[in-house]
Amino acid sequence: MLNDEDRSIIARSMPLTKWILITFVLLIVAAFGTGYFFVLAFREHNLVKHLLTLMPLMAALLFIEALLVVLSASLASNGSIIYNKSLAYLGCAIIVGGIWLDVLTTIANTPSLESEGNMFIVVFRELNAPIWTLYILGFLAQLGITIISCSLWIAFLRHKNSYLNSILAMQPRNIIQLFWVIAGGNLKSAKTSPDQKLLSPSYRIVLPAGLFLIDPFARWVLGLEWLGVIPPVVWRVYEDLAYTFLLSASLLVWIIYSYYSQRRALNDGPITGGNLNG
Repeated sequence: MLNDEDRSIIARSMPLTKWILITFVLLIVAAFGTGYFFVLAFREHNLVKHLLTLMPLMAALLFIEALLVVLSASLASNGSIIYNKSLAYLGCAIIVGGIWLDVLTTIANTPSLESEGNMFIVVFRELNAPIWTLYILGFLAQLGITIISCSLWIAFLRHKNSYLNSILAMQPRNIIQLFWVIAGGNLKSAKTSPDQKLLSPSYRIVLPAGLFLIDPFARWVLGLEWLGVIPPVVWRVYEDLAYTFLLSASLLVWIIYSYYSQRRALNDGPITGGNLNG
């Protein structure tokens, strides 16, 4: 079963994780729609024709970003007060450094933003918007991304014990059931658990999903490319895949190790979660 601290943390966080999960889905839909009409407009060399579709979608993306700022910051603040602050500072330093290195080197190399490929910048540039509006738009967008990324990182650190215990509280009996629970699935044992209402799929999905959205190293690569420290990375997609693979592997190793450690401690008895502070 979950301990009292886990119950309190998860109960406060469940409404947030449900809304974050919904927001993630809306973000994917809006980003796909915006990207589709953006490519279509420039393929047809007729931006004006698609503005009535593009502008609402772009506005929706900005609204979703603002909503994620609030939700992710709230989730970070709802976690345990005991967490690894050194890791939090290190992660935030990497995230902030990468994002703003990319931003500042882009401006230094192309102050007019003529080489910027961001959809928002390109559309407003094509509409002959004043350069200062592009700077303000870019600054606010990158500030939002910075807050979201740092919040999701801190949220994982502050929730990691409750997240792990919510997986173990599902009482998976084998590695296949464990993988199913990690993916957000439920088991029959959860229906009879006293903590049934707290074994939320959204809580188990959102915390690791947030880490996959951050990808702090991609921005460092872009910034270093602008500085000429490294050549243009034509294999950037592989860099993203490598980040995802290493992160997935690290999470799985941590969870599987904790799962079998708990089983050994209970002499292969029922898995009840408990308070894992490692």
